[in-house]
Amino acid sequence: MDNDKFNELLKILFNNISDIKSKGFEFSEISVNEVFHSINNVYSEMYKFVLLYNDYIFSTHSYGVDIKFSMIEVHTLTYIEDNPGITSTELVEYWHKSKSSISQILKRLEEHKLIRKEASVKNKRFKLLYVTEKGKKVNEEHRKFDIVDVSKTLNSLQEKVSKDDISSFFKVINAYNEVILKDFEINN
Repeated sequence: MDNDKFNELLKILFNNISDIKSKGFEFSEISVNEVFHSINNVYSEMYKFVLLYNDYIFSTHSYGVDIKFSMIEVHTLTYIEDNPGITSTELVEYWHKSKSSISQILKRLEEHKLIRKEASVKNKRFKLLYVTEKGKKVNEEHRKFDIVDVSKTLNSLQEKVSKDDISSFFKVINAYNEVILKDFEINN
């Protein structure tokens, strides 16, 4: 979609949002189809991005070992190293994933001897998570990989948009995360 078309769709969307707010969500004077298609056309780019990024997250990479890991697996490893003694329940809360999803990730990391579980001194039912020496090596390679990968991505983006645009994108993403997290809190 070209910039002019995108900006026109945003204009329609923002104009109708202010009308909807002032009229209490009454659509009598607003074309439902026009608003819906404006929203859908603008958001379709975000949907594509989310789906592509989701595929990227679950694609695998080698991080200095013969085994390939997904982004969520290796970032979980990093989070455990940065928070030694964390529990799986805390990971569920941090990642906003199901217990079974986190359990599968931890099982894979443990099978490859990247993490170990220790019973809590206070409550033997709780398992505290720690990164092994092998896990630390994988994590070090992961950090190097991410530095190079993010640098390449930012350089590629700067060929298409300005640094200010990139900064604005991250600002919007942070605000959007807050909106989504608030929605999770309200609806869960």
